[in-house]
Amino acid sequence: MPKIKQIKTSEMGVNQLLCNSIKKRLLKALRVAHSYDVQQILKNANLALKNDKEVVLAALDRSGGALQYASYALKNDKEVVMAAVKQSGRALQYASDDLKQDKEVVLLAINEDAYALQFASDELKDNKIVVWAAVKRHGYALEYASAALKNDKEVVWAAVKRTGYALKYASDALKNDKEVVMEAVKQSGCALGYASDDLKQDKEVVLLAIKEDAHALQFASDELKDNKIVVWAAARKSGRALKYVSDHLKNDKEYVLAAVKKHGCALKYASDNLKNNRDVVKTALEKSASALEYASDELKDDKEVVLAAVKKSSYALRHASTDLKSNSVFLFQAVKYNRGVLKYLSKQMQKVIQDRLKFKSLIDGQQRQLSKKRPRTNSPLGWSDNATVPEWEKAFNRNGLVMPGI
Repeated sequence: MPKIKQIKTSEMGVNQLLCNSIKKRLLKALRVAHSYDVQQILKNANLALKNDKEVVLAALDRSGGALQYASYALKNDKEVVMAAVKQSGRALQYASDDLKQDKEVVLLAINEDAYALQFASDELKDNKIVVWAAVKRHGYALEYASAALKNDKEVVWAAVKRTGYALKYASDALKNDKEVVMEAVKQSGCALGYASDDLKQDKEVVLLAIKEDAHALQFASDELKDNKIVVWAAARKSGRALKYVSDHLKNDKEYVLAAVKKHGCALKYASDNLKNNRDVVKTALEKSASALEYASDELKDDKEVVLAAVKKSSYALRHASTDLKSNSVFLFQAVKYNRGVLKYLSKQMQKVIQDRLKFKSLIDGQQRQLSKKRPRTNSPLGWSDNATVPEWEKAFNRNGLVMPGI
């Protein structure tokens, strides 16, 4: 019997040595592994190692999320959980229910990540100190506060001061509180979208929102979208605000001109009447050649208007009328202003234009040479009235080869 006991004791010693060897190798691997790999290592470890505090703490030092693979006992160990949330606040979700209602643990988690509030107990979501700590770090954490604290002016004020859009999670009563809403739109103009209907028609509130972001005009009441003071404030900030004004002001030439001066492509939102107005369209094109896309069909067929656009950008030719895009004389003129136009033409048209350009280059060269030898006059190629006209020029004239625009 003593011999059997001795053998069992020896086997236990060997197993212990083996376990210790595995643990040492595991600890060494955890200290150098990537955070994702750390989680996989602990996930695949045996139960004994998942319940080993030293191993789990080593894993948590690299990845707080590894807490999800720890044993239940360690998920209820305050020291272990605090190590986890210190590294990753959202690791609080893997803690035991008891520790989710531990104020010290939750505050530590929130200090690392305000969104950890969502994993706190309902009791702590109703704790003003805890929620205040969360919204001071990130206003959106207000989403996870209790209904009572979403109606607490101090808490909501702190949230919108940090993130204006946090107004979304405030109570209806505070969405109708002018002080709270003004603080929100001061931070984020488009937070006006979460304000009450009454405050969306408050001129002071809307002007403050527009001052921060002209696009806040879209959330104003219809009455204020037709108010010249309000819409002019938006236009000075961004021409694109034209999109949100009343139909009446979209047809106001003075206002639309101000908008397209700020942003040429705001022409898109002008009335059809003003899209056909040369002054408005040319003003828009001065700011952006792409505005030609929004001009009327009539002006897209206007050579002067299209050339004004093409001078700024060859790409604008894509928005010209079909007739102009197939007019070789017009296209030749456009290419003279901007060679980039060629890449938007068909291969056949490119050849026609390139041939004309070569011919013009030839004529220009001949003119330069002749101007050195003969006195200049009003005749096309610089020959004096008494000079003999070369045979090649006579041939060109007989065959009508002197093309328009050259």
